[in-house]
Amino acid sequence: MKSFMKKNRAFSAYVIIALIVALSGIFFGRGNELFYMLLAQYLLLPVAGFICSVCSAKKGTAFGLLSPVIFTLIATLLPFIVFSSTDIVFLIFSGVPCAAGLILGFIGHLISRLRKTSAEEKKQARQEKLEKVEEDRTEAEEFSVEAEDVNASEANAPEAEEVEEAEEPVTEAEE
Repeated sequence: MKSFMKKNRAFSAYVIIALIVALSGIFFGRGNELFYMLLAQYLLLPVAGFICSVCSAKKGTAFGLLSPVIFTLIATLLPFIVFSSTDIVFLIFSGVPCAAGLILGFIGHLISRLRKTSAEEKKQARQEKLEKVEEDRTEAEEFSVEAEDVNASEANAPEAEEVEEAEEPVTEAEE
C-alpha cells in the first residue's frame, strides 16, 4: 500500500484532503452544515479533484485515467458519511472538475510526449550530423595524407627525370 501511495501522490493528496474534510465534518459539522458544505463540498473538494486529476492524468497510466471516477465517488460519499445523506448535486459538483482535470491532464500528457519525441528526434539528428562531420573529417585527413604522398612522390620525380635527362645526352655524346 505504501508503494502505491508513493507512486500515486495525487491520489494520496486527494485522500488526505478527503479525510480531513470528513473528520472536520464529523467533529465540527453539526450546526455548521452550510459552512461545511460551501467550503468542503463546493470549493475544496472540486478544486482538489481538478488539480489531482490533472496530475494523475499527466502520467498517462491506467490509474491516472480512472482517478477522476474515484475522486468523484469519494466526494459523493463524504456527505453520506458526515450527514447520512447524499444527493446528485455532489456528483455533479465533484465530477465536472475531475472530468475537466482529466481532459487537461491528458492533453498535457500528449504534449509532453510530443515534446519528448521531438527532443529525441533532434538529439538523433544532432548525433547523425556529428557522425557525418566525423566521417568528413576522416575522409579529409585521408585525402590530405594521400595528397602529401602524391606531393612527396612528385617532389622526388623531377629529380629522377633530371637524372634520366642528364644520362641521355651523355649516351648520345659517346656514340
